[in-house]
Amino acid sequence: MSDTAFTRERKLGFKSVAILILQKGLKSLQNRLNEFFDKLHDGMQPATSSALTQARSKLRHTAFIALNKEGIVDPFYADGDFKKWRDYRLLAMDGSKIVLPSSQEVREEFGAIATTDKDGVRNGEYNAAMASVLYDVLNKIAVDSTLASALRV
Repeated sequence: MSDTAFTRERKLGFKSVAILILQKGLKSLQNRLNEFFDKLHDGMQPATSSALTQARSKLRHTAFIALNKEGIVDPFYADGDFKKWRDYRLLAMDGSKIVLPSSQEVREEFGAIATTDKDGVRNGEYNAAMASVLYDVLNKIAVDSTLASALRV
């Protein structure tokens, strides 16, 4: 989010934060951190869940879009050895509105959507974004994704 984010050597650098976010976990955040540090940082005191939350807030959503493209999509298609339908990739797109946390920073970045009652009278608003994913149906891979601004209030 800033030029100074992840520039100093910390317990939770960019790689560690990204791995922790990408891991699917049903355990508490602190238990996941304890296991992560036990496996990868032998003897080091684990970071707190608060530290992870603060480090995570320094990431832009575009980091994961770039990670998907450069780490998965580009290498997957590089050799041309993938499933095709009539010599074409079979792609599908899906989009969804996502309700986001209520904060001024989120609202400034993604916008808000007004709510109305049955008579059309405005009675509130909530922060939201529009997400879309372009998916290769035959190869079961997300080719591209976007998180864009919702309708502004």
